[in-house]
Amino acid sequence: MDVRILLPNKLTDAKPIRLTSHRYYEELMTAGVRIYEYQPTMMHAKGMVVDGKWSVVGSANMDIRSHELNQENVIGVLDAGFGEQMEAAFRDDLTRSREIQPAEWRRRGTSARLLERAAALFAEQY
Repeated sequence: MDVRILLPNKLTDAKPIRLTSHRYYEELMTAGVRIYEYQPTMMHAKGMVVDGKWSVVGSANMDIRSHELNQENVIGVLDAGFGEQMEAAFRDDLTRSREIQPAEWRRRGTSARLLERAAALFAEQY
């Protein structure tokens, strides 16, 4: 299994959401997921490739707000050529990203952990 997630770094317009997502890093890394944070700038697009041929790309988050209020959407594409292009773009983005190392993550400070917990209290509002 090869699961890699590319997420925004601190250059995001959704800081509370980023902090809330940090609560899941430990569990994901323990399960073998590799987490990266994109360094150059903010990112908002979502993309996924499964088995090299099924791709999903768009701007929607997986929540009611994105669908109902913001009217964001995604498109699914079943095409190996498109999947290959998506994977190539992802690999290129990884070259400008920093992988979160589990040992380093576990050593983050108490203040960071408290901010993450506080942000999570309001997760339904984001």
